[in-house]
Amino acid sequence: MQETKDKLSDCAQDVISHRWKVLETSFNKDAKVIETIDNLKLIDISLLEACKNQPNHVEYLRKALSSFYEHYLPDDAQLCVIISLAKLIPQERFVTSIKGYIFAYTDDPQIECFLYDQIKTKSMTVHNYVVGIKKRRYSEKDFRLISKFLQWMSFDLNKDLSAIVENMHLDDREMTVVSLRGNGKTLEQIGQQIGVTRERVRQIESKVRRRFVKQLRITNFIKKLYAVRNEVVLPFSGFREFFVRDTDLIIDLLHITKYEDYIYDSKNDALVMRQVHQDALSQGYNIWMKTECAFNIKQS
Repeated sequence: MQETKDKLSDCAQDVISHRWKVLETSFNKDAKVIETIDNLKLIDISLLEACKNQPNHVEYLRKALSSFYEHYLPDDAQLCVIISLAKLIPQERFVTSIKGYIFAYTDDPQIECFLYDQIKTKSMTVHNYVVGIKKRRYSEKDFRLISKFLQWMSFDLNKDLSAIVENMHLDDREMTVVSLRGNGKTLEQIGQQIGVTRERVRQIESKVRRRFVKQLRITNFIKKLYAVRNEVVLPFSGFREFFVRDTDLIIDLLHITKYEDYIYDSKNDALVMRQVHQDALSQGYNIWMKTECAFNIKQS
């Protein structure tokens, strides 16, 4: 036992001695550092990838490894990873419901069962969820599921919104159609304003809607927004406080697009998460905890 601790201590010192090399080279795949970290299971390789993909990856890595730098090597490697990943999650999310994030994270029934199995109370917050999983020890397979989920929870909605707009490649005429339709203009009125037929406006709008729906699915934007806001009704009035750019465009696109995750409430100018989804969320704890799937996962 002592020999193992001595070996880990030596390796920890080795990682510490290379930390600035990792930072300064901005992840040039330094084999010695990556191999040491991965083999010791101090920090999952996915954590390094998550930090690399952040806008300011050096700062994110510094935060993620801060506890490791201070204490060299915690006694429990799983706890080290959980603490590091939790530090990447924006602090304001810790007071919101964990169920919204599980709902947004996956449609895979087995993964959903496993993540719900960690819930101890119906109203459990993200903070209490993280506290709970810190106390448990997992198999390698289950720990990888937990790690990936925590890593995903650090998503940046503003970054997702920018990606949606960028990947839609809207030209000026399409932007005009979206804006006018989002503000209640008819196809006929828009056609007269931009000098095309009513049918041509309909075609442009339809094409934009399809591209928008594709990007919503890729980014899982609506479900992420629901999880962060922790509200079934999402008023558009709150969007301008929440997003830093492209807010009017995204509101106009949501106005004109039908999508499976939400219903548009014109009276209150808001998105409403579809009732079938909300029912699943409100009952999810009791349903999933009793399923054969959850039982099988627990036994594996």
